[in-house]
Amino acid sequence: MQLNPEQLEAVNHFQGPCLVTATPGSGKTRTLTARTVSLVRERGVNPRNVLCLTFTNKAAREMRERIGKEVGQAAAEITIGTFHSIFARYLRKYGRLVGLEGNFTILDQDDQWELMAKVARMEDYECKKDEIKGLAEAIDSSREGLESLLEVRQGLTDIQLDIIREYLRTLDRTNCVDFTGILFKTYKLLKDHPSVINELARQFQFVLVDEGQDTSKIQYEIVKMLTMPHRNCFIVADIDQSIYSWRNARPENLRQFVEDFGGVRQIRLPRNYRSTAPILHAAQRLIRHNEGSEEVVLISERGEGNAIQVYEHVSGEDEASRVAEEVLLLRKRSNLKWKDFAVLYRTNAMSRALEMQFRRLQIPYKIVGGFSFFDRSEIKTSIAYMMFLENPFDTIAFTRAIKNPKRKIGDTVIGRLERICQAEGISMLQACRENPKVKGMTKLGQQNLASFIQLYEAYRAKYAGGMPLGQLATGLIKETGFLGHIEELSKTDQDHAKRIDNLREFFTSIAEFEKKARTPTLTDFLQSIQLISDVDEADTGDDVVQLSTIHSAKGLEWPVVHIVGAEEGLLPHSRALAETGHDEEERRLFYVAMTRAQDQLYVHFTQMRTAMNVRSGGAFNSQSVPSRFVEETGLLEQVNIMT
Repeated sequence: MQLNPEQLEAVNHFQGPCLVTATPGSGKTRTLTARTVSLVRERGVNPRNVLCLTFTNKAAREMRERIGKEVGQAAAEITIGTFHSIFARYLRKYGRLVGLEGNFTILDQDDQWELMAKVARMEDYECKKDEIKGLAEAIDSSREGLESLLEVRQGLTDIQLDIIREYLRTLDRTNCVDFTGILFKTYKLLKDHPSVINELARQFQFVLVDEGQDTSKIQYEIVKMLTMPHRNCFIVADIDQSIYSWRNARPENLRQFVEDFGGVRQIRLPRNYRSTAPILHAAQRLIRHNEGSEEVVLISERGEGNAIQVYEHVSGEDEASRVAEEVLLLRKRSNLKWKDFAVLYRTNAMSRALEMQFRRLQIPYKIVGGFSFFDRSEIKTSIAYMMFLENPFDTIAFTRAIKNPKRKIGDTVIGRLERICQAEGISMLQACRENPKVKGMTKLGQQNLASFIQLYEAYRAKYAGGMPLGQLATGLIKETGFLGHIEELSKTDQDHAKRIDNLREFFTSIAEFEKKARTPTLTDFLQSIQLISDVDEADTGDDVVQLSTIHSAKGLEWPVVHIVGAEEGLLPHSRALAETGHDEEERRLFYVAMTRAQDQLYVHFTQMRTAMNVRSGGAFNSQSVPSRFVEETGLLEQVNIMT
């Protein structure tokens, strides 16, 4: 594996804490991979003693594939995965120490909102969707930041605090965790049970952390507890690419790491293998306006290239039209594919005008991080059937399963069953079995519930008896009537015909999981799909132009990149400026967007944008001003004005 001097210095570092500051396109994944290979092959470290923590499943897969090419079967013994997937695995093992059974359910964001809304209703409080999201954000932020509820009390009413407390109690009662709960339970496990720290520290004697600038306070504290006994913590980070404060990322963790561990070896990777010199020179000029980034040096290993093109358009529609035409023209003129182009923007709403123009010119495109396969209603229902099979305490999964297809069992009856679970401390399966005549349920509803529970008990027995996952899933979803329900609807509804194809694809995903897993279990399959992130869903393999928010584009690269909406109020975004009081993270966003481009970068802004008056419903034009970031790059002097 060829390495430059800085990469080689990082790879050859053996024991003790090390912080590698990687610039965009500097080969940080190569460096992480090479260090892992070196530990196993050159230093004689047992692969089981190495832990690599990433932020996406995609990054974990890429690392494992690269390591596998170098060390062969030994790669399978190295623990590589996301923070959430690795910690969830150890909660399966040690969870009882923090009140979790090994078959706990992981709630995704929609499930979290649904459960919080249900808790609010049980408290006789009607919450609007935005309020529910706000409460979920408050409890997530408090746990990620290791704050007590008293510390986040400001801005919350007593009833809202009661809802949050009851939500947390409900998670425990139903043997569920949300995404942040995985981290919080892990933190509690390690903090309250030093023997677990000692056991894990003995196993993981070398810990490597990718994207250190994106860690939250709780993630950093977990890593610190795991690695402080041996101090072999190796972090790769780029503070200038920290763009996830809204996800509780805390770039100051890097400074904390240097202070907490002491004697940290610090190495910088300045050489860029992705972008040509004009792109890097402009990006360097931009990011140096951030405090602490005055000395950033970006060295292009690809040499000189095309000048950056900057366009000023009359309107947003003109901008979208020009982008589409440029894509069409450059593709015809050059030996490029559709997938070599990307258009980046600050907010999802900006894709509308682009999509219209791409459709007009018949340019194939895809929204990166768009609607996830696993978020489709028929797939979420199928997953719910299996989640309830795995965890009979999971009332969210039960509710979704019992309602699809309809079984004449309404929300009121389900709410009464949930209160029985809560009062008696029993599972939903047991509550249904022991209370077949809940008040308000019709005779047909009673019959349907009884047959549903009978079927579930039969399949739980089959599951315990070792029935293969594929047979278990297809049998359960057929016998519950859900598959037949979708098939019947598909006869008259083209949309439902697509749903049948999606269900087949779901069954295929289970079969593929069974082939790859050593000992395939329902628990592991559910975890593998519950921890898929929006970035993991971004499939850039199809030959289509990629349309993406800048946030979703982080970690990706394309030969040709168009940045649209480079205007004050959009980039930097006015709401972000109001919330933070500074423009540093927005500047880092623009920096990330620029450094996605390999060969050609286009920057676009407009003279005016059309907006809607929410109260009157009327449209109006507002004047636009070029983003301060365009000026800071030095590109404002070479604007092409389009009329």
